[in-house]
Amino acid sequence: MSTMAPNDFHGSDIDAVAAFFHVDKESMINFAANVNPLGISQKLRQELSSHLDLISSYPERDYHTLRRAIGEYVGANPEHILVGNGSTELISGIIKSISPKDVVLLSPSYSEYEREVGLCGGVVRYCPYQEPDWQVDVNELLSFCNDSTGLVVICNPNNPTSNALDRNTLEQIIAGCKKRNIIVMVDETYIEFSIHSKDIEAIPLTSRYNNLAVIRGVSKFYAAPGLRLGYAVINNTLLREEVNVSKNPWSINSLASKAAEIMFSDKNYQNETLNLVHSEKEVMTKRLLATGQVEIAPSESNFLFIKLLNPLKTSSECFEVMAKQGFLIRDCSSFPCIENNRYIRICMMKREDNERLTNSLLSYLLQ
Repeated sequence: MSTMAPNDFHGSDIDAVAAFFHVDKESMINFAANVNPLGISQKLRQELSSHLDLISSYPERDYHTLRRAIGEYVGANPEHILVGNGSTELISGIIKSISPKDVVLLSPSYSEYEREVGLCGGVVRYCPYQEPDWQVDVNELLSFCNDSTGLVVICNPNNPTSNALDRNTLEQIIAGCKKRNIIVMVDETYIEFSIHSKDIEAIPLTSRYNNLAVIRGVSKFYAAPGLRLGYAVINNTLLREEVNVSKNPWSINSLASKAAEIMFSDKNYQNETLNLVHSEKEVMTKRLLATGQVEIAPSESNFLFIKLLNPLKTSSECFEVMAKQGFLIRDCSSFPCIENNRYIRICMMKREDNERLTNSLLSYLLQ
């Protein structure tokens, strides 16, 4: 085996992985990017071309039409909605506006939060999820906060574990933080993949709590990372205005704005995605668990978080074996608060590709 660090590869690094392992990148299947395998919706593909003339005009400066469409889609007041050049711009803007000295992050989780906090001179402390269900004790989390804590960050459903906190748990956290003047940022990038989204979404809580910011985007569920469109729901006028002022004007182009309106109205695409992802997760989970060689965390997104139980099988080795067979998976060793070299993450693709990967994993696990 090589001495490389496979966890250094991002889910979009298929070119680098293919080159490193001398695999044809055109035949490599990316199970690490967590993007909807259906690609963009057919409705978007068919309708967006008829709006190309929008390129000749500036977008609405306040994005009123787009914010109204988002409000209808998520059930929120359009006045509480901010839009940005991907969810990353909004995550950055919120953190910069708060400029917290101390941030508590439920972990393991997405690394971008810590990077942005560091750029603002703050420090992140990890409050670990509790295995095997990857939940959190609310009292423990609140006691983890101190007088310097200005922000608590929750990815829900979480990346990489795929677990989710229910709304009651979220509300207890938000209410406890409100008493201590702590902002809670909930990243719901993967929530549309959950069949229980109505039970775990935090957006309904924004009408009652002004210490809550909820982030979403279109990169994963709508398979549109190139559009760079994200949005936030914030019922805190001061925070919302500070974030908005810090953004560049017209950060979302006219076509991206129109594309969002089209995508959010495509119920057929939304239902087809849910049916595909959850039927495929069920099949793959059943086959992998039958080996007795893995544990799989409860999944509320489009990916599985898998623990390798055999001490002779490592996540880095599994990554390399799969890569050489044309499958890019995620070695999760770079995430904090988990046992090193034990976890991999795999997103759902279409049936034939999922079967091929599962067969390769079964062969690896049972050899």
